[in-house]
Amino acid sequence: MESDLSQKPSHLFTIRIWREENVDENEEGENSKGEWRGRIYLASTNEVRHFRDWASLIPVLLSMLKNADGE
Repeated sequence: MESDLSQKPSHLFTIRIWREENVDENEEGENSKGEWRGRIYLASTNEVRHFRDWASLIPVLLSMLKNADGE
């Protein structure tokens, strides 16, 4: 079964995420909770990208895959 997996093309990503604390006050005068940040590394190409919110994670991954596959 493992030989089946080794025959299929794949990509290895490392994703590092952290919470960037924000001490600024929001519009209501409360301290904001910060925002999630991240760094994505694609091992096969050594490409590194950064993202600042969860919504941008998938588009960044898809873009990296497209570049890695030469499209």
